[in-house]
Amino acid sequence: MSSMRKTAEVALGAAKRRGAQYADIRIIHRRSQNISVRNGRIGGLDDNETLGFGVRVLVDGAWGFASSDKLRKAQIESTAELAVRIARASRRAPGPKVRLADEPVHV
Repeated sequence: MSSMRKTAEVALGAAKRRGAQYADIRIIHRRSQNISVRNGRIGGLDDNETLGFGVRVLVDGAWGFASSDKLRKAQIESTAELAVRIARASRRAPGPKVRLADEPVHV
């Protein structure tokens, strides 16, 4: 099983255990390389890599979102928990509750 799949399982499981009726995760792994040239000579090289994730949840008709670049199990769980806490705080705002259409799970 890939580490991204494990990350997703930890986050979604934590969100569900804390009361989310819906949860999704987006994992972003980005790498960029830049070369600058001045007067025909290489002036600089840059190799950059970032990895992070965001968890979106729906709790009692309100959305919550949290993200992190820390991919250790405890941090993944606490990020999902934060998303649930944010959703609970958001439901205090006036307005209609969110209702999702019936749709099968997509992986």
